[in-house]
Amino acid sequence: MLELVNDLLDVAKLESGKFDIHNQQEDIREIIRERISFFKTSAKASEITVKEFFGINLPEKVNFDPRRIAQVLNNLISNAIKFTPVNGTINIQTLLHKKGRNIEEEAKMANIEWFLKNNEQNIANIPDSLVVVITDSGAGLSSEKIVKLFSKFKQFEAVVREGEQKGIGLGLVVVKDIVNAHGGVTGVASVERVGSTFYFTLPV
Repeated sequence: MLELVNDLLDVAKLESGKFDIHNQQEDIREIIRERISFFKTSAKASEITVKEFFGINLPEKVNFDPRRIAQVLNNLISNAIKFTPVNGTINIQTLLHKKGRNIEEEAKMANIEWFLKNNEQNIANIPDSLVVVITDSGAGLSSEKIVKLFSKFKQFEAVVREGEQKGIGLGLVVVKDIVNAHGGVTGVASVERVGSTFYFTLPV
């Protein structure tokens, strides 16, 4: 109930333009490692392996709101755990994207594996940015569902592990609006019956 109320309040603030972002110089690696540690017990109970990977050329610090980006990671990681089957894997990977470069080639050079392609509309022409991706080995999504995924209160039939509850369809709306407020973009790339990659970017 508290989670629901917080999401509703955040959506209301975002829509009214009263959502505050307090940027400061932070290390994205520290935020991601904190969130992985936070979800360690949940992932272990679900028999899911969560791994991290950071590109070698990441800047030491980037300007963003650590509390809000932690909130973004919370929503994306909890979703990944919820929809990933027992003995599945979740990879949280981050690299530095240079404007005009092929993101598929950047990922390949960094030994990063995801479902993201260079022609994804959201990232085709972004500036120099951190790209953070959460890739799971869940059921994946069809292109028809992906189009509507970041809409308010939108839910889809999906395989949720026993004991897990579906959300109300606000978490990804909050994720998108927080990232937008940072000047970044969000999106998803997926292969049905293989898995999904949810991503967001933070301009450097």
